[in-house]
Amino acid sequence: APMAVFYLELLMELGAKVFAVVGEAGAISPKLKIGDIFLPTWALREEGTSYHYAPLSYSPKPSPEVLSAIREQLQLLGANYLEGGIWSTDAPFKETRRKVEAFSSLGVLAVDMETSALMTVAAAKGAELAACLAISDELYGKEWKAGFWTDELKEAERTAVKASLMALSSL
Repeated sequence: APMAVFYLELLMELGAKVFAVVGEAGAISPKLKIGDIFLPTWALREEGTSYHYAPLSYSPKPSPEVLSAIREQLQLLGANYLEGGIWSTDAPFKETRRKVEAFSSLGVLAVDMETSALMTVAAAKGAELAACLAISDELYGKEWKAGFWTDELKEAERTAVKASLMALSSL
């Protein structure tokens, strides 16, 4: 999260105000599979960076305008996607089965390292930001299932990039 926020702040200092973040996330709910596309609509903060920008009680959310534009472009592309909560943590080896089950029961569908921090910083600095994430692995089964080199993930990433670029050009 610190490096992602560093580049976000740098781009904002250079005048950028609207962001569509494309990345990867791990599924913590069986609703998502490797190669799916996920749009975070809220975030659970378990990374350290966002707490420098917002109080403990703050609940990060994406820009409604950017999220809507990405959603619209995914629909125009005929892409399937899911929306819901994301858990961001900068301690990937602490993604324990107990946490996966607990956060999944709260409606969190995926985990990554930076989305909650990026949403928080953008909101704190008056920028518009939403994320479009490709599901790279599954953490909810008996065994961790990695899909980092699969064709499904590559296709989802291409679709996420295309939809995000189209969304930005429409705003």
